[in-house]
Amino acid sequence: MPHEVSVIIPTRNRAKFLKAAIESVLSQRDCLIELIVVDHESTDNTADVLRSLPKPAKFVTAHISGGIGPSRPKNIGADLATKEFITFFDSDDIMADEALAGAISVMLERKSHAVFSRIVGTIDKDGMPIHETSSSRYFEAKYRRNRLNTRLSSEEVANNELQGYATLVYRKEAFNVTGRFDESLEQAEDFDFAYRFSRKHSIEFADVPYLLYRVHDSNLSVHRRGNEVVSNLSTSRWHKQARAKLGLHG
Repeated sequence: MPHEVSVIIPTRNRAKFLKAAIESVLSQRDCLIELIVVDHESTDNTADVLRSLPKPAKFVTAHISGGIGPSRPKNIGADLATKEFITFFDSDDIMADEALAGAISVMLERKSHAVFSRIVGTIDKDGMPIHETSSSRYFEAKYRRNRLNTRLSSEEVANNELQGYATLVYRKEAFNVTGRFDESLEQAEDFDFAYRFSRKHSIEFADVPYLLYRVHDSNLSVHRRGNEVVSNLSTSRWHKQARAKLGLHG
């Protein structure tokens, strides 16, 4: 039986990448996808892109305003989701062909409440591989540690041992128990939610290729500096704010 998954894509002014992201989700094998695209005040031709796409049986769009970051569109999408599993996918990334089936198979095998998987690499705005060092070393180091320690405690989530929040797939029932994304955070809402989730539920690492991370001119969390991909200053600031709110130090 195919796995039934709600995939929520929050988007804002990502029209040039959105079609490829959606197509990569809809091409998932052994899954029945409920696709929910939440357009958060886009001023580009996002609406035209969505109208041009062939609609599968489960394709929902919502157009919303208000909120300071990704949390509100994620919450709206979660409210619309109806399937046993739920995940959130960035509208500028590319999902690997068997990402969801592989991740959910591991979740079922280990009886865990959520899994996260491997970020395969980084690509540029044209979809070409970025051959650089900083993020590559980061992902490789996380991968080695996650292979050795597959189940993360809340302390390990707090210490940033979870290598890719964008790869998290949750059981919807456990997701609902945790609550909602914090709409007071402009960024780091994924860290905040994952930490709160891990206080009550298990998170396992699935050694499954999951996504290609796209780096372009308007990423929220990173930017190019020469041949390097580095974090934006705002990302660190919001991460510190989220940690302070959770009572975490350092």
